[in-house]
Amino acid sequence: MSELFIDNPINHFTTNGTFDTYRMRYLIDESNVNPNDTNPPILFYCGNEGDVWTFYNNSGFMTQTLAKLFNAVVLLGEHRYYGESLPFGDKSFTKDNVKYLTLD
Repeated sequence: MSELFIDNPINHFTTNGTFDTYRMRYLIDESNVNPNDTNPPILFYCGNEGDVWTFYNNSGFMTQTLAKLFNAVVLLGEHRYYGESLPFGDKSFTKDNVKYLTLD
């Protein structure tokens, strides 16, 4: 199990050729993959309103049962504005910064 981060654009729609990024946290578990399999299936869990570890620790059917059954990679993304995926750090929930917390 690895906890990693990837730089993601804060605003996906209005960039004017440049964009600010934030560090989005994700988890990847390859412990169930057959070492000879060069193209294993991926089970992806799209994060929701909470810390990504909470969802990993409470998703045993996917992370244990299905992953073992299919010899799959498990990938969980953390939703921005939750857990450690805060686009503006401790200022993420100010009036000007919360505008990016949308379904889009």
